[in-house]
Amino acid sequence: MAQQGIIYVSDTQNTVWIAGHVIISQARDRAATKPYGINLGFDIRGFSVHWLSTPDLRWHELHDLIRHRLAQHQPPKYLLIHLGDNDIGYVQASNIIYMAKEVLGALKTLLPKTTLICSELLPRPHWAFQPGAQLENDRRTINGVIKKYMALKGQRFIEHSFDIKCQALYVGRGDYLTDVGVDLFTNSLMDSLKYYMREDLMLW
Repeated sequence: MAQQGIIYVSDTQNTVWIAGHVIISQARDRAATKPYGINLGFDIRGFSVHWLSTPDLRWHELHDLIRHRLAQHQPPKYLLIHLGDNDIGYVQASNIIYMAKEVLGALKTLLPKTTLICSELLPRPHWAFQPGAQLENDRRTINGVIKKYMALKGQRFIEHSFDIKCQALYVGRGDYLTDVGVDLFTNSLMDSLKYYMREDLMLW
């Protein structure tokens, strides 16, 4: 990925940015109805959560989304990314992996003091109008490669406990989650963030 414009090197502020597609929008809206709120309870420890989501966001669009956000905000201390699900079945797994690595590398240059966190791709009952089992290997391959890549780069990765046999988690093909599914997803994000942020949270 070609680098464009200014490289931001300013200090981070106590924020968590969560970027992704429609599932992130669902998580934000659901969090707003919970006691912990859209800041996921981290506001009592001095952190705020900013949600950056569009319904069909793709990896190649993420860099520009973050650059636009940086025009008005200091870099976050943590950037959590959930992307790639919507490409499975339309884009080869090798190309998804290549683009993810390119964007993650560019973001680390853009945000040198920010910890990057990737959220693994969730299983679905169906992928791109195909039975989920046919493309489940692609999902697992992508998750495995990105997990190793994040560890190699000293960054973080979140795994989720989802079972495609549990229909209570999904709406339709699985592009959307039910309230039960969103709660499971959000709780996983919260638990992982608490762990990865533990040193910062102890300061408050």
